[in-house]
Amino acid sequence: MGKSPATHHPEDMTAWCKDLFGIKPYNYQKKMLKALLIDRKRKITIRSTTRAGKTYAIAMAAIMAATFRDDCSVGVIAPTFDKAKKIMDYIAELLNVNALFEDIVMVNSDGLTKLERLRKEVNKRRITFKNGSSIEIKSVDLGSKGLAVMGFGYQIVICEESGEIDDVSYAKIYRMLVENPKSQLLEIGNPWFLNHFYMHHHDADWFKLHVDWKECVYEGRMTEAAVLDQRKEMTELEFKVLYEAEFPDELEFAIFSQEAINNIIKKKDFEKYERYTCGIDVARGGRDVTVITIGGIAADEISYIEHKEMDTKDIMQVVGMARTMIDGKYGAKNTDIVVDVVGLGAGVKDRLAELEYKVTGFSAGSKAMDEERFKNIKTETLWRMAAMAKNGNILNVPAMSKYILQLRSWIYEVKSDKQLKCIDPEDKSPDYGDSLMMMCYPILFPSDGRIISHSVGELYNRPWREGVIRGIESTRARGLV
Repeated sequence: MGKSPATHHPEDMTAWCKDLFGIKPYNYQKKMLKALLIDRKRKITIRSTTRAGKTYAIAMAAIMAATFRDDCSVGVIAPTFDKAKKIMDYIAELLNVNALFEDIVMVNSDGLTKLERLRKEVNKRRITFKNGSSIEIKSVDLGSKGLAVMGFGYQIVICEESGEIDDVSYAKIYRMLVENPKSQLLEIGNPWFLNHFYMHHHDADWFKLHVDWKECVYEGRMTEAAVLDQRKEMTELEFKVLYEAEFPDELEFAIFSQEAINNIIKKKDFEKYERYTCGIDVARGGRDVTVITIGGIAADEISYIEHKEMDTKDIMQVVGMARTMIDGKYGAKNTDIVVDVVGLGAGVKDRLAELEYKVTGFSAGSKAMDEERFKNIKTETLWRMAAMAKNGNILNVPAMSKYILQLRSWIYEVKSDKQLKCIDPEDKSPDYGDSLMMMCYPILFPSDGRIISHSVGELYNRPWREGVIRGIESTRARGLV
């Protein structure tokens, strides 16, 4: 194909883009391209301001990889077909700017000119190259939880708007990386949600890029005046996500505040515990897992100690694992066990009771202790737990874990009778969060009915008053009550 930028300018992304597409890339685009094509970073995550040219950069990356790597399959995956199609439109535009691509893309001859045939080819969902490489676009099909990408595998996976893809669907994309040790995954998007996209930006195994509006102004992609004008029409949350490319500190109506999350991950060494607790959330079906979490109580503090995840719905296996964990280190007489008794958990609770363990059943929909304030016992438990966490009395929960991800995802609503009700995430049962909640249950609801400490009691009341006032005002403003 004549002069190759990969040969003459092996690490100069500007030369690559000029030679192939006749454009000069922005510095942040060059960093992305270099990480994928030259450094061959295995896992790349990029959070970017809106209108930074990220989709255009994805199209360039896909073409370069397919052009200069033989037998390289590139999969470009987006949340919806419309977004996937937009990427292919950019690919078509870029392929048509340079005549050399006429000779390397495989096209059918129907009496058309080379250029006409090329344009016809890129209207498809898959483009093949004469060197054996290919580019294919796929949409996740969020309604089917990612089933549209099942059975496919690529050497390079490029995920557009990764943050908009739910965790269940994303797991089907990530498996492509797991199944092929030489594959690469690049994800990019706006940081709307505290999901897998958030976790990756705090994971040392991922190569990370952050592109905010100030960098785009510096590069000449947009003007400061235009950005500030847009800011007048946006909420603070929208501006933070879309232009500062920062994750929101917490969701609107979040049960666990950022302060509570910051406290709950703090480390503290305990010389000994007075007693232990065990929360067991038993898998109900689908992608649910069984999670057993052990905690230790010292005075008015409770600490995460360890957990086990089990991909089973066999109640005897769950009972066996719980007994192994408790008997081996903590002692049956010194451990308070709380089991979710909805569904299969009832069998686990009954069997542990038969074996004379100290076990309590937890049913999320049961009446709250304070029926005037809370719709059910789960909402009241989470509210007390959030207050205790905010006070700094829940400690040592692993920072970058499913526990934190699921705690962040819990929100509440205010019902017409002014009761508070927690809302679970829609895409997946919060098995880790539920297990941690049940681990905390014995200290949140002691057998004598007291609240563990005066300060926790104050926090328990104060956030409720403030939260309900904010919630009712916002709900009324939206015409919901």
